[in-house]
Amino acid sequence: MSSATQPTHPSVWRLAWRQTLRDLRAGELRLLVLAVMLAVAALTAVSFFADRIQGGISRDARQLLGGDAVVASDQPTPAALVDAAAAAGLRTASTASFPSMARAPDERGGATRLVAVKAVTDGYPLRGRLQVRSVADGPVAPVDGAPTLGSAWKIAATGDFDGDGHADLVWRHTTLGTVLAWRMEGSSRLGSVRLFDEGKPWWRPVSAPDIDGDGRADLLWQHAVTGDVRVWRMNGFERVEAAFVRRVHSSWRALR
Repeated sequence: MSSATQPTHPSVWRLAWRQTLRDLRAGELRLLVLAVMLAVAALTAVSFFADRIQGGISRDARQLLGGDAVVASDQPTPAALVDAAAAAGLRTASTASFPSMARAPDERGGATRLVAVKAVTDGYPLRGRLQVRSVADGPVAPVDGAPTLGSAWKIAATGDFDGDGHADLVWRHTTLGTVLAWRMEGSSRLGSVRLFDEGKPWWRPVSAPDIDGDGRADLLWQHAVTGDVRVWRMNGFERVEAAFVRRVHSSWRALR
């Protein structure tokens, strides 16, 4: 008499393997693997793109701020904080910002604008470079560091241009080369006139003598590189004639 055959049960691993093979033959598992691969690739690409954008924003932010970090306060920076930064080998620069009003010259309508003024110390900016635009919507020119003290607008000459018995002021922007004249009555400014705005900072007015003896000041110019000397014969604040005087060595400078 033969004994009854005991039933056998497949192992869990063998059953899983058979089901996996069946799904592979059906194509559903391959579709799932492909979807997972596409999802991982998309997530990697988005993460890489976001990292590049983050790096670009951080770099541009540091250039905009002029440094890697900014400590802002409505009070002067404590000396202890500055000393601690220097002891840690950090370079620092101080800035002070405030709103103000700017007014265009009278010959340009005299319009006023709300402007932001920023005063900086030596060494600013710590990151990036400053750019200067000589005219609105014109090209920008990079400059090394902040303007030195007194280098924005400087009195170049004084003389009585309109013959009213009061000395007028001639201002020159030492970076752009723009030259303005203030018509004065004592200590009061009556108006301003743009005399020179050709983007040639190497030509500089050095004095305002009465060269033609008409009782009104004229302008004496000198080239900062070649030493050339020119004269503008003026009728008030209008140029009547320009004449070349002579060339001198660049080490010689005309005096006021």
